[in-house]
Amino acid sequence: GDSTWVQSYLAAFRTAPTSACWGVPTNRHPLFPQYNYQVQVAENQPSGTPVITVAAQDSDSGEAGRLVYSMDALMNSRSLELFSIDSQNGLISTTEVLDREIMDLHYFRVTAIDHGIPRLSATTMVAITVADRNDHNPVFEQSEYRETIRENVEEGYPILQLRATDVDSPPNAHIRYRFVNEQAAHSVFEIDSRSGLITTSGQVDREKMEKYSLVVESNDQGKEPGPLSSTVRVYITVLDENDNVPQFSENAHYQGVISEDSPPFTSVLQISATDRDAHANGRVQYTFQNGEDGDGDFIIEPTSGIIRTIRSLDRESIPVYELTAYAVDRGMPPQRTPVHIQVSVQDINDNAPVFPAEESLDVFENLQFVLKCYISPPPSLSLSLTHTHTHTHTHTHTHTFRGLKYLGSTMKGFINLKTFKTCILSSRKLMQCIPKIIFCTFIATYPMCFGGLPEQF
Repeated sequence: GDSTWVQSYLAAFRTAPTSACWGVPTNRHPLFPQYNYQVQVAENQPSGTPVITVAAQDSDSGEAGRLVYSMDALMNSRSLELFSIDSQNGLISTTEVLDREIMDLHYFRVTAIDHGIPRLSATTMVAITVADRNDHNPVFEQSEYRETIRENVEEGYPILQLRATDVDSPPNAHIRYRFVNEQAAHSVFEIDSRSGLITTSGQVDREKMEKYSLVVESNDQGKEPGPLSSTVRVYITVLDENDNVPQFSENAHYQGVISEDSPPFTSVLQISATDRDAHANGRVQYTFQNGEDGDGDFIIEPTSGIIRTIRSLDRESIPVYELTAYAVDRGMPPQRTPVHIQVSVQDINDNAPVFPAEESLDVFENLQFVLKCYISPPPSLSLSLTHTHTHTHTHTHTHTFRGLKYLGSTMKGFINLKTFKTCILSSRKLMQCIPKIIFCTFIATYPMCFGGLPEQF
């Protein structure tokens, strides 16, 4: 047994370098070419992907120069579950699929040990960075956005700022924003592609559109495997301003007719207006202003717009009323619109004809001639020649003067009445022997008018 050991020792001695001084074999330390190594590996690669080979050098020969490799995790023990090193050649490989978003840096100390006597070692540092791939979509901070805005705000008014994030690393996390297929929104809103700020770009008019539903897309700038995106819906409600006046129908001109014998609170007509504004700004009420209600002869119901009389009317006092009503909204400040109303009072036969006074005629004796003529109807359209009457031209077609009726006199046979001309004639020559004064009685009559009172005389 001793001879075998001696032979082995001598063989090792013969092959090992000898000390120049003592002639003893030299056992040298292994050396790494670099003190530290830095390397990248892409995430999402399959298990077993080679990362780097870390090989040391040992100038010893035989078993003294054969190296064995091992490594320790320096920052997170989890790294040893994700990487392994080949003990024979120093090749570091992945053992799982890497996710940069979970852990992106791994630090190891790699040790190389020879088989000399004594066993010598060397160490080096290895830093492995997990390189990002664009494997995550941008994510908005909210699942949807809702905002309100007043109409008529100035152009460039800021409304809402969106923000999306991407857990990838730049440039895969650089976000750009845009509207998606919202042509109606482009004339009213715009979005800053970098900041995600939505502002007005045109007139915001609630009466044109009250609610907007916008789709905003966020895109990252990834190259591998390409850009990714996500979308979110933005709801914008336009709040009303009292910027519209009440409107009556185009060319609205209201005309009403009421009989003068109608009782108080009779409905004459109804007016109606609309307002395009919303809520209180669009609620319309109706009113007269002081002095514009026919001197207090009419009232108007505020909500319905129905105009009624307050008292009985007298056509002979006021035949036609010219009124002004207003449609007023309930905004602050209120808006109002006037409208003209004409009310005609329809006549009834409620006034009897009246002669101006007793008349005296001087005539010559021995003559037969016309004493006096009353033309029906007279040129003035009243009965001023024969009597006074308050009915006007408005109703002459129903109130035609019929004429005079002769009731008799103190001297029969001397008076003849031509009703068509309403002329009073002497039927015989007036003689001096008859009384110097003859008293005659006549009646002026009108026919019954439509809907009026019986014949007046």
